[in-house]
Amino acid sequence: MSIIYDALKKIEKKEEKRPQGFRKRKNISFGVLIFLCIAIALTIFFIQRAKRQLLRAKEMQNSIQVKTFSTPSEKAFPPETASTHQESYTLEGIIYSYDNPLAIINGKIVKKDDLIDNFKVVAIKPESVELLNSDDNTSLTLSLN
Repeated sequence: MSIIYDALKKIEKKEEKRPQGFRKRKNISFGVLIFLCIAIALTIFFIQRAKRQLLRAKEMQNSIQVKTFSTPSEKAFPPETASTHQESYTLEGIIYSYDNPLAIINGKIVKKDDLIDNFKVVAIKPESVELLNSDDNTSLTLSLN
């Protein structure tokens, strides 16, 4: 029993020789380390989340571009061609997607190869629409400006 008692006394003497704040500093530094790890993990999480949202926004912006035109365009027909057509065509907007572009002409939604009176929609670009008259093969370009 005295051997155990002597061993306990030696341990107590060693602990008395250590500075008092040693254990507290160890606990505090461990807490700070845990706090920093959590802060870094949260920062990485929110940065990745923001990147994903930005990529989604860019994908949506690249896949669909909507351009509207609020008033009828007088520039859609030059004076010499406007007089040759019985009906005027007004490009009101373009919904551009690489796979399926659409245009709004005189309030009607049209796609490539659709017919408007005797005009066929030949091409829809982000800023303009090309029409081809099936009677005399004349081309007409409508622009948003």
